[in-house]
Amino acid sequence: MLENSANYWHGPGDPSSWLAVTVFIEAREKVQGAPVDVSLELAAQVLGVTVERLRSLIRWHEQYMRWHDSDPDYAVL
Repeated sequence: MLENSANYWHGPGDPSSWLAVTVFIEAREKVQGAPVDVSLELAAQVLGVTVERLRSLIRWHEQYMRWHDSDPDYAVL
């Protein structure tokens, strides 16, 4: 199970950025070698959100982690 204290739902169809990133990383591992768009589509379907919403959550998470950890190179996508 991927849900935990950080990987949670704000509400129906509204995953935390942590959950979104975790599901995306799992999807990327499942389809290794496929274009990133395949991983995004798969993760978005699992989460019940659009690919655009998933990208937005991942980008927000990247920005937050760059600030929080003072790591300008942190990237998920």
